[in-house]
Amino acid sequence: AILEIGVGEHGIQSRWQVGVEVEIVEQVIELHEGWNLIGVRVIPETDDIREIFAPLVERDNLLLVKDGSGRFFAPGFDYNNIPYWNPSGGYKVLMRGDDELTLRGRLIDAQMTFHLRRGWQIVPYYPDYPLPVRRAFMLVIDQLQLVKDERGNFYLPEYDYSNMDDLQSGQSYHVGVREHVQLVFPPAEE
Repeated sequence: AILEIGVGEHGIQSRWQVGVEVEIVEQVIELHEGWNLIGVRVIPETDDIREIFAPLVERDNLLLVKDGSGRFFAPGFDYNNIPYWNPSGGYKVLMRGDDELTLRGRLIDAQMTFHLRRGWQIVPYYPDYPLPVRRAFMLVIDQLQLVKDERGNFYLPEYDYSNMDDLQSGQSYHVGVREHVQLVFPPAEE
C-alpha cells in the first residue's frame, strides 16, 4: 500500500494505492434547454469546473452552472467562483439548447451516506436504477419536509402527496429537512 499526502489546490489531499486497479466508468448526462438539476455518480478525473464543462462551453451551449451554496460559473462572462466539483453535491445547469455532458471517473457507491443539514440542499441521486420518491426517502420521512425535481414536481410527505416521477440516475433533487439527518438510498428491489 502506498499513501501519498500533499497540499493541493483545495487543501490537504491524500491518495491511497493498494495495488488494485480502480475501474474508470463513463456517465452521460442528458441536458435539455433551460434549467437542469444534475447529479453525477462518478468522481470525475478532474475537479476543475471549467474543465468539466469545457465541451459544453466550446459548443456555446452552456449559460450558467450553480452549486448548492449559490456560487456559479458563467462562461460568457469568464467568471467562476465554484472552487471545485463536489461529487456529493448537485448542480443547477442552465443550457441554451439540448446537449449532453460526458464524465469519466471512479464510480460512487450508490448507497453512500448523505449528511443532510437542516434546511435545503441539492442532493444527487447515485443509484443506476429508478426509485419511487416515497421509497427513496422512507428512512428520513420523519424529518423530511419536501422533495422537488427540476420541473417543479414535488413530494410532500406530510400529506402523502407526490406528483414526481421515479428518481433517476444523473438527476439531483431539492431536499428540505427539519433537522440534520443521514440519508442512504435503499438498494434496488429484487
